[in-house]
Amino acid sequence: MRTIFTFLCLLLFIAGVHAQTNFSSDWLLDKAKSDFQRQSPQLVFNELKVIQTVSVLTVNGARENETNTVAAYPMDGSDIKADLAGGRKMRAYVNWSEDKTALIRASSYFTGNSPIVDYTSNENWRLSSDGKTLTLSRGPFGQQPDAGDTSRLL
Repeated sequence: MRTIFTFLCLLLFIAGVHAQTNFSSDWLLDKAKSDFQRQSPQLVFNELKVIQTVSVLTVNGARENETNTVAAYPMDGSDIKADLAGGRKMRAYVNWSEDKTALIRASSYFTGNSPIVDYTSNENWRLSSDGKTLTLSRGPFGQQPDAGDTSRLL
């Protein structure tokens, strides 16, 4: 009996260690708790509806007075490509942090069919310990996102 109990405890511990954070929720931007060092608050999503499954992270983002933007990121790190407003294009992917508690989203933006990248960025997604605050930290590609601007969504 003691062996079975020990085995079950070990299984629960292993499952907890390898569990990935789930970002699924409806999130609202808290401008007072956000820091927009590098970009205008008008460019940041005011609302995010996130649906996360084992294979896909679907993000529906809304800015003030704009049409929603929807992106579905494969959780295996594969690229997605999307057409954006104004003839811009985006290529992006998400990967897990080593400890599986944060997502890293890397994106590149292009104008028209030009192969020249206009802008690249990294974005870290982290949940607060109580799961009630989603923090998105952004920085230019190759730099630490935590040194850039930050959006906090509740």
